[in-house]
Amino acid sequence: MPNYTEYSPLANAFAEMVARRAGLADDATLLALLKALTHSMEESHSALDVQAWCAQAKENELPLAQKALEILRETPEQWNTVVDAQDRDDDIRPVVWCQRTGLLYLRKYRQAEKAIGAFVRQRLGNNRLPGYDTPSEEAVQAVSRNFLSAESEAQRRAVQAAYGKRLGMVTGGPGTGKTTTLGAILALEL
Repeated sequence: MPNYTEYSPLANAFAEMVARRAGLADDATLLALLKALTHSMEESHSALDVQAWCAQAKENELPLAQKALEILRETPEQWNTVVDAQDRDDDIRPVVWCQRTGLLYLRKYRQAEKAIGAFVRQRLGNNRLPGYDTPSEEAVQAVSRNFLSAESEAQRRAVQAAYGKRLGMVTGGPGTGKTTTLGAILALEL
């Protein structure tokens, strides 16, 4: 689990530079958010899950994390010079907030993710394999009981969505259950 209170010199310097250029160098909440975002990149994530950051924040950082999430959800225009809350392709602000997913990206990472997604969708066309119907709920439940943790609704949905597809993608940070989900998908296919 990442330690969101001990940031690297790079995370600190990046956050301070972005906030200073935006004229928000004194905004402690924005600085904490930018440090957590940079730290997430250092941990090989393409985005910061802001809700997870709130859940994992240490006691001294928790109020800043919660306030950042509240601002992003309710009044992102407060950070209008830094954060693009509309996820527009023609924007130049360095940070993108995706309200739908709760993820905060550096713009280049978001652009790359969208480009890869568009390429894969275009190449796939019809992704359904012939002869595959939607799996029965009983089959999904049986596989879920044997392979997945009880609280993992997202894993269960991924298994069901992947059934009979030519190509699927399971993403997530370290320890999120990607390998377990793939095992359940394979079991359902057999």
